[in-house]
Amino acid sequence: GHTGQLSYLLKEELDLSENLFLSQIYLEELNFEGLNTSNYKPLSHYPFIKFDLSFKVNRDLNANDLIQEVENLLKNNENSIKIFDDYAFEKTRNLGIRIITRSYEKTYNEKENTEILNMIVEKLTSKFNITLNEKGE
Repeated sequence: GHTGQLSYLLKEELDLSENLFLSQIYLEELNFEGLNTSNYKPLSHYPFIKFDLSFKVNRDLNANDLIQEVENLLKNNENSIKIFDDYAFEKTRNLGIRIITRSYEKTYNEKENTEILNMIVEKLTSKFNITLNEKGE
């Protein structure tokens, strides 16, 4: 294949602020024999549950650490975990995290939903020394 940087003149003409690189790969010339290239996981057929949680955290807390911890807690589920709010104060900030998860094996009942929620809150508050904001905060 080929790789190259887009010309400066074209970069200027397209009004690009960063350098752009282009690549062409000849897949038919690559040897995939013996490689397991599939990381495919089927989608779950069960309904998802969604939690929007808001925490008071230190300004220097890395939000990605929270996401990683929730992913570890729910590693056997299909998940989408995102930060939906990040509001900074002088010494702290409010961090909103949206957790969407579902089992590959069953539909969670209300008791299990509550247990999952409590497990997440307890783990995050104890590990990161943060506080769950009450409704309206």
